[in-house]
Amino acid sequence: MLFFISCRGAVRRLATEVPTFSTGGVRRLHGLRRVRSAKLAASPGQLLAQGSSPALWNTIARRAYATEGSKPKPRATTRKSTSKTRSTSTKKPKKPASKSKSKKASTTGRKKKAAPKKPARKTRKPLTDKQEEAAKQKKARDEIRKLKENALTLPKQLPSTVWLVLSEELGKSQHKLAGREAKVKYDSLSSQELEHYNGIASQNKVANAARYKEWLKSFSPDQIRIANNARLLLKRRGAAKTYRPLKDDRLVKGATSSYLQYSIERRRSGDFQGLKISDASKRIGAEWKSMSAAEKEKYQELAQADRLRFNQEYKTVYSHDTPSMRKSSTSTSSRSSV
Repeated sequence: MLFFISCRGAVRRLATEVPTFSTGGVRRLHGLRRVRSAKLAASPGQLLAQGSSPALWNTIARRAYATEGSKPKPRATTRKSTSKTRSTSTKKPKKPASKSKSKKASTTGRKKKAAPKKPARKTRKPLTDKQEEAAKQKKARDEIRKLKENALTLPKQLPSTVWLVLSEELGKSQHKLAGREAKVKYDSLSSQELEHYNGIASQNKVANAARYKEWLKSFSPDQIRIANNARLLLKRRGAAKTYRPLKDDRLVKGATSSYLQYSIERRRSGDFQGLKISDASKRIGAEWKSMSAAEKEKYQELAQADRLRFNQEYKTVYSHDTPSMRKSSTSTSSRSSV
């Protein structure tokens, strides 16, 4: 009887500690149950005398199996162990994945974004007649301003004649009556006074020439060439200010045509002395028209030689080819590319 009571107490203690059972413990209980059932089958009277029954082992196994799946889940926060005997297992840090693999994973996971659509271009409204006229005038003003910048402004010149010297001298003292006083005084000048003013004017001429040479040297020959072209265009467009061509010995002399070669030869012959330039030009033009191709061949060869001379000098002085040579080079390059 005492043995049976002790078995019941053990079973109760086991029932209270069922949540701590592991799968191995459950297996051992099932093994014990099999052993007890075999012994009971062999000698049931002896096993019952010891105070153990198969129903008891069935209840133990049933409780252990029922409480196996209801284990409490581990908490997120881990408590620090105060006991010194517990050994903390140090985990080795994992090596970071290679960049190539991560890039591949990211590229495979992501989908390609569709290209954004370009906004449609807004159609401009057609300009009115007044707006077109204003745009043309603005364009013309911009071109004239650009030409004036390229034309270069000459240095200030000193008075180089007696009249200019006298008017400047009177203009310093009397601004309003300078013109009238200068005319009266110029008419009443004596020979000594006239010689005095002529000396001042000649000195100013020399100073102006020196100043002009220094001013020209401050620019390259190509800049002077561009300035002369701009001055010619301003003259053709009827600019209010007179723009004369700049005289520079460094400039390349232009190439002459076959007709100009013939005209120069005829004028040097002396057959047109005493005639006006216009009349001589008319007679030379009529003679050129009446000439045959064989007669013109001589002057065409002279013009071709002069053109070669001009191209070589142009490249050496201005450091680039002539416009005609550049056009020919671009045309040949385009043909070769085709």
